[in-house]
Amino acid sequence: MARQLHGTNYIPQDLEAKFTGRARYAEDFRADGMLFAKLLLSPMPHAKILNIDTSAALAMEGVKAVITAEDVPGSENTLNESCLVSEALYEGQPIAAVAAVDELTAANAVEALKVELEPLPFALDPIESLRPGSSNARLEGNALRRVPVEGGRPQPEVYELKWTEEDFANTPTNMLPLGESEDEWVVGDLDQGFADADGVIIEDTVTHQSVTHHPMEPRTCMSYWRGDKVYIHGSTQSVAVTHSVLAGQLQMPRENIVLICEFTGGGFG
Repeated sequence: MARQLHGTNYIPQDLEAKFTGRARYAEDFRADGMLFAKLLLSPMPHAKILNIDTSAALAMEGVKAVITAEDVPGSENTLNESCLVSEALYEGQPIAAVAAVDELTAANAVEALKVELEPLPFALDPIESLRPGSSNARLEGNALRRVPVEGGRPQPEVYELKWTEEDFANTPTNMLPLGESEDEWVVGDLDQGFADADGVIIEDTVTHQSVTHHPMEPRTCMSYWRGDKVYIHGSTQSVAVTHSVLAGQLQMPRENIVLICEFTGGGFG
């Protein structure tokens, strides 16, 4: 049985370090000769990146490199999380990166990039994306399912799911529409459970403002090489999960990646 903390003055181990400013985040680390990177973010909620002219940025003094999705292995698969993409799926998604001798030069180089974009249909409301004839969030569709694979784990697949006009027309006031879904889970006898419940059962739709994240650290990372190993100071709330993701994205053995996160300035999920 878990120990109850009701009425207990619970003090996190990192509380004093964070309040006094002694906590060091990824942004606080430096290495000799390090470069600074800045990202070019998509100005559109859904767009295909047709071309990025990097010539003006590369000609600037102090700019060392510019990379795009073409330089990132596996970035063409939109179901995989990638640091840079050739099809932006939301406004603010990184599409290019610049490395320079200092932050100001990198920021100026990002402004010098010339991008040609093809706007694509997008969705802002997941419920509205289920309406017949509405736009989807992705070119392949608006819903995700897992398809069985012989001899392997089920693989994710994006497909189009639309409800009928009757599903929306027959929805009671202040309630969400309920059309057919790809999957359905039933646990126990729900009707009997409600019948046996004490008190009052209230059915309603609640809409609220989303909560904005306010981490105590900037989202950043710093890395450097020592022989065959790369050392990364990262901003993450799960070192174990991020370590595996880095191994896949960098296409490196996990033992050659050293991920360091002494403090986390906020975890939101």
